[in-house]
Amino acid sequence: MAAVSNNEIENQALKAEIIKLKTQLSLLQDQEFLRKLNLAYTAFGVAVPNEASAEAISWTPGAAKHLVSFIADDFDAPLEDFAEYM
Repeated sequence: MAAVSNNEIENQALKAEIIKLKTQLSLLQDQEFLRKLNLAYTAFGVAVPNEASAEAISWTPGAAKHLVSFIADDFDAPLEDFAEYM
């Protein structure tokens, strides 16, 4: 195993942080993500940071149907972590 200097460790940490920040930035530029985020803010009664872009939700059946975009097929399957309690 090669010895790693502090500069290399710091460089690796900085590269990981840059990747994380680029991912966060791409989410902020994704209009579909922002639309869903605004819907969630409105649905839970939290003040939207930019009120001008908030969409109103009517409280009728199916009003939040666009908030969840994916649910796994095994969503309601028993969890292995709780097998001993079942």
